[in-house]
Amino acid sequence: MDIKTEYYISRYEELSVLSDTEKGKTVLVKNTDTGELAVKKTMESGASKVYNRLKTINNQNMAKVYDCFTIDENCVVFEEYINGKRLDSIIANSPLNSSQAVQYEMQLCNALSDVHKMGIIHRDIHPKNIIVTNDGVLKLIDFDIARQEKNGASKDTQLWGTAGYAAPEQYDKNAVKDAWTDIYGAGAAIYRLVSGKTYRKNLSGNRVPG
Repeated sequence: MDIKTEYYISRYEELSVLSDTEKGKTVLVKNTDTGELAVKKTMESGASKVYNRLKTINNQNMAKVYDCFTIDENCVVFEEYINGKRLDSIIANSPLNSSQAVQYEMQLCNALSDVHKMGIIHRDIHPKNIIVTNDGVLKLIDFDIARQEKNGASKDTQLWGTAGYAAPEQYDKNAVKDAWTDIYGAGAAIYRLVSGKTYRKNLSGNRVPG
């Protein structure tokens, strides 16, 4: 770790662990210089390519990435702390009305527009990865399994995504994934918002109740 990176990280005090999974560890931290809260995420080093591109995006419907470092073969990211509720909690008791659902979907598409322009695929669009701030602004979060879209070969070595929201090609390691993978997830999310059900298909391709 170089001196600049060490100094940057030393400015943050760890407050509490938000999650610790096989994808990585997420910790709530505080900037000791400004008192502002932030989120520190530690993941496998391969995530650094995506997060270094994400930090160049300034979009109100995404969690802002402040900086990204590679330390001891890990990717360490500092990003915006969002004060609000996850979308799955908001719709836990009842679906949204169509007007509110459309507003949220438009904000989600606004975030995906900038992400896709950078050639990045989120690959895990669903209500738990969306936070609505206290003033009603939707924020797309959790790019931990996102990847850079490549020309030509763009196959996966692992199966990723969330059941009920993952596009059909995400269940096939040999299938090509592109921006349409996220569009499918966004569509499945809005179906959940207005119906209260999860969109699923059986092996024959027919929709079954969520």
